[in-house]
Amino acid sequence: MEKTLKKPVITREQAEAIEHFKKEHQEKLGDMSLREFYDALRFGYEVEPDYKVGDWIYQEATKTIAKITGFNSEGDRFNIDHKKIVSVHISTIRHATPKEIAIEKERIFFENHGRKPWELKFDDILRSSFGIDKVWHVHDDGRIELSGSSEKFTISAIKEMYRVACFAHERLDVKTNE
Repeated sequence: MEKTLKKPVITREQAEAIEHFKKEHQEKLGDMSLREFYDALRFGYEVEPDYKVGDWIYQEATKTIAKITGFNSEGDRFNIDHKKIVSVHISTIRHATPKEIAIEKERIFFENHGRKPWELKFDDILRSSFGIDKVWHVHDDGRIELSGSSEKFTISAIKEMYRVACFAHERLDVKTNE
């Protein structure tokens, strides 16, 4: 005995909704099969993340945060701007969080000036909303003394109040090796 499928009987509103969907959204589904569409509706779905050049990504295995600089021809690997890793597979990454991006930008800033993050030295110039200060002394315990003050600041306090205006080795107003 052969089983025949019957068309379901639906309401006018349901028919209009189906026609609206077909007219407005069917082409957006691309090559998604009806079965895949049904399963997505029934069981839920996961959205594949979109990545583009300039996006910041995080790779868990290497704890690497980097910026995407390009794609391979298949689109499944990214070129990134990291010194140790130049290419990563899409399945191993996620978008970096704003906090991770800020930490990486800070690390890059200091690295570009030959320093570890918040490694301050004598004569570095710091800028705050109060004005400009100079690093007078870096104590063995890591606390920082600024010119004109006997107070010793922790690095976390310095980070909250100041930005680096100029590193000592880049200052043009100080003559060295005289």
